[in-house]
Amino acid sequence: MSRRVGLLYGFFGSNHGDRAVTRGALSQLQEWACGEEIVVVSGQLSQLTRAGWSGMHKAFPKTSLVQFSQALSMFKSQRSPRVEIVEAILNSDALLDSYLEASGLVSCSLVVFGGGEQLFSYGDDSDWVLAGRVLPLLAAAKRGKKLVALPTTFGPFKTEFSERLMRAVFEAMSTLATREPASAELLAQQFGLAPPVHLDPAYFVPTRSKARRAGSAAALRVALVPRMGDFGMRLATAPESQWARQQSEVGGGSIGAAELYADIAKKLTAGGTDVTVFVQAHADDKLVRAISRAVGEKKAPGRLTTQRSHSLEQFIRDLSFHEVVVTSRFHSAIFASMIGCLPIGIYFDAHGHKTPGLFSLLSADDLVFNAKDASADAILETIDANTTRMPDRRFEICARVDRLRKATVEYYRAAFAP
Repeated sequence: MSRRVGLLYGFFGSNHGDRAVTRGALSQLQEWACGEEIVVVSGQLSQLTRAGWSGMHKAFPKTSLVQFSQALSMFKSQRSPRVEIVEAILNSDALLDSYLEASGLVSCSLVVFGGGEQLFSYGDDSDWVLAGRVLPLLAAAKRGKKLVALPTTFGPFKTEFSERLMRAVFEAMSTLATREPASAELLAQQFGLAPPVHLDPAYFVPTRSKARRAGSAAALRVALVPRMGDFGMRLATAPESQWARQQSEVGGGSIGAAELYADIAKKLTAGGTDVTVFVQAHADDKLVRAISRAVGEKKAPGRLTTQRSHSLEQFIRDLSFHEVVVTSRFHSAIFASMIGCLPIGIYFDAHGHKTPGLFSLLSADDLVFNAKDASADAILETIDANTTRMPDRRFEICARVDRLRKATVEYYRAAFAP
């Protein structure tokens, strides 16, 4: 009898990065799980995400969907959760079986945490969010199901609760990896673990896009893919009032992000470089418009355009028409390194250690900047310094990605063996 494989979690919204994680994870599982049925667990679908799931299901017909709320609102208070709440659920046969039934994992013998995201807690609300996300894993382990985690960013875990909770999760995992070395270092220091570092699932999205060869510096095309600077990981976990407040700033983006990217665009176009500002997720739409307004319609030798790609495939293809991708979006940096563009990262402290960690994995620490120290001049100098040798630098990064991809496949092929 074939195994059923449970995948936590599926993402089908507007964010091309999130969709890439799910598509890449399903591509991996389709190969490694030998064509077995895959149960994809997601939150409640909206009209937008229902369309996203429909497209994903057509690409992966041996999948089924379970909509499951991870919220532990019935237990929630203003304080961080207590470990006793988690233990009570796991130690009650009735509650445990009901939880597994609701999450769609009851008939699965293998449960996969899909990775491609960041598990963390600073306390209070984020403790509750973390507990809701990992409780299905602990419930599955309690019933003897094998747990595998695809490469993930971990930490920080700032509370005693989150540390105890994650220690239990790590002990239950048969296979664990991080998607960048900063997380591996954190797990070594805080938990005494030594996980390998492998590629984010988005690296396994099938694509035929290839970047065009660079011409002279004057012929460069640069893509900018911004995100709001002062909004942290997992926007959906933030209070609605905070989200609304962020949307009202500079037409929807943080002032720092809008000003920095607008300054980069102004200086590039003034020097004759064509620039495209991309929307990776609906959350970036107003920020992109704010950047475009800040640059204005003043004539310059280079042209500024904005781009809203309607599918993941189109988004990657549109990026591939550029030689350089400057981005604060983690997965746009991944896409750039996949398709032979030169990635340059700008990260904000609120986004954690994942972006500098990714560039460290790519042996490209000189191509990533903390926004509080970055300037448009520094970004342009980095572009100039690399464009003269860019075919070689792009080849170096692509070659490293190919080696890491092979190592990731070997690691997980063994993990998924029956």
